[in-house]
Amino acid sequence: MLSFSCNTNLLCEIESVVANDPVFKRNLATSRMHVAMAYLHGNYLEILIEQLEEVCASPKWHARQAAIEFVQSMIFCNLFNARPYALRLHDLVLKCLFDERLEVRTVASTTLSGLYQCGYIQMIEHDLKYFRVMAKTNDARVGSTSNERYDVDNSSDRQEQ
Repeated sequence: MLSFSCNTNLLCEIESVVANDPVFKRNLATSRMHVAMAYLHGNYLEILIEQLEEVCASPKWHARQAAIEFVQSMIFCNLFNARPYALRLHDLVLKCLFDERLEVRTVASTTLSGLYQCGYIQMIEHDLKYFRVMAKTNDARVGSTSNERYDVDNSSDRQEQ
């Protein structure tokens, strides 16, 4: 299982290295999608999510973007066996929604929207209130996930999921 998680981490991290080679970049994206589209056993999902959390904390924005794209494909192909990880993945995507790079935020918003639309996570009143406040503000600090703005670590409102 260690080689599986290391390879997945590498598939996300290597994106910034091969940015100038379109063929290699396309092959890399295809490889990531093949892994994401595979039916994954719960043990592999746990390891994979740990690796995705690591990659999303990486200083390489290409890696963070690739990881969120991977999350989207992985969840849609493993919708039923990934249910126990809904809160962790919701928190991960929300954190990336405040990334310093527009590219990462854009992919995170698309992923979050898809997770809501397919019913993987439920929209709760706390989320809705927060998004309404954010839609009205012009001075939102990008990259900030401080507890005063949105507490992604507090899942007490989302325990029913």
